[in-house]
Amino acid sequence: MRLSVNPSKEWALQVSHGWLKSPEEAEPNDNVKRFTASAIHTKMLGENSYVATTFLYGQNTSHHGGILPSALAESSLQLNKNAIYGRYEFVVKDAGELDLTSQPDATRFNITAFTLGYNRMITTFKSTNLTIGTQATANFSPTRLRSLYGTVPVGFQVYLRLTPAIMKMGGMKM
Repeated sequence: MRLSVNPSKEWALQVSHGWLKSPEEAEPNDNVKRFTASAIHTKMLGENSYVATTFLYGQNTSHHGGILPSALAESSLQLNKNAIYGRYEFVVKDAGELDLTSQPDATRFNITAFTLGYNRMITTFKSTNLTIGTQATANFSPTRLRSLYGTVPVGFQVYLRLTPAIMKMGGMKM
């Protein structure tokens, strides 16, 4: 079940709860209760410029793994054809999910990541945007996993993205 509320044109709020029967093939007898809550704020700064920010919390609860929470905060500043964005992610995983056979399954790991990125819209064709971008992510390893992953493994991406263009109706963006 989900409850969504839009108290203004700039805010979108939601909470949800679900009962998932056997969602993981590797653990077919482990049912999961999933809870999420999010808040999204978007502020127009001009005709083609805006800032959008999202806060999200979620957790899975199972008989086998207990409560495994996660959180995300991200923001994007779109200035005409250019965007700068950042994201912080936090998730708790148990040793079983990480396939760490050397650790007891109930061992928990707090995993965090921070991403910074930039992209630029190259062109729009038939209501579709073509964007080129780059981003880097720093992952912060828990002490007990540093021998496997290092202290701060970093990933770097260059990408092309196709997305629907912003819809306009009667001169107003949707």
